[in-house]
Amino acid sequence: MGISGGGAYLGPQEVRYLFVDGGYLRKVAEKFSREFFDGADLPINYQALGSQFTRCFYYDCLPAQSANGESVTNDARLERQREQLSEIRSLHGWHVVEGVMAGTGNRARQKQVDVHIAVDLLTHSYRKNMHRAAFIAGDQDFKPLVEAVVRDGMLIEIWFERSSASRDLLDAADGRKPLDLYEFYRYLERPFKDAHPLPKRWVNESWRVMAGELQRSGECREGSVDLYCHGGEYTIVGPSQGGGGRYRCMGYDNLDLLERVFASQFGEITWRKAPVAPTG
Repeated sequence: MGISGGGAYLGPQEVRYLFVDGGYLRKVAEKFSREFFDGADLPINYQALGSQFTRCFYYDCLPAQSANGESVTNDARLERQREQLSEIRSLHGWHVVEGVMAGTGNRARQKQVDVHIAVDLLTHSYRKNMHRAAFIAGDQDFKPLVEAVVRDGMLIEIWFERSSASRDLLDAADGRKPLDLYEFYRYLERPFKDAHPLPKRWVNESWRVMAGELQRSGECREGSVDLYCHGGEYTIVGPSQGGGGRYRCMGYDNLDLLERVFASQFGEITWRKAPVAPTG
């Protein structure tokens, strides 16, 4: 039954549906894995991902068969993906819709997934089964679909990773939610996060930190930065928050990872050369 109708609506105060392009979400996970976690598999906690939603729809397809037509059942990636789909299906409120993979090797392409997404999103929108939709996607091919959902009067928000999402797709939606490293990290399994903590973030009232020696200074996309070190812990004091004298800080014991994570948030750091001490 749709939201609007002859009788009073007796369901939840707001019905929200989540639609997930599984192939896109996997590419985002692989990107963050390469850049920050040494290529480790990132275990997504789908229950946490869908905690704000009444229903969640996940769209994906398993890899194609090998070139000789035999099933690639021994392939570890296939097995992991099959187990993942089974796990998602078992979650309350989650539904998995599979397409098919056509071709082999570099010519393999997924089929029907985009059509399934379009049919479901438009059907639920037309029937007013939800008040608003969130869509994890980045492909420009979805722009006409999002425009159609908007024309139908449904609020839709795109969840996206900045470097992989089409600007046209984002402009077509009502809202946008960036999946940066820290936002994506929220939806990983707790054991993985315990074993792979990210640098801590906080806001400091002063440019100088309470303890530590200044190591060097530089510039990033959003302004000046300083690097401090104290007891093996590095702290980058970054640009002020909104220009109001509240400085954004990030701390970690691994300087290389700290700089990479900081750059993902505020842009690459260009460190200034230390002045050369006079001789003689």
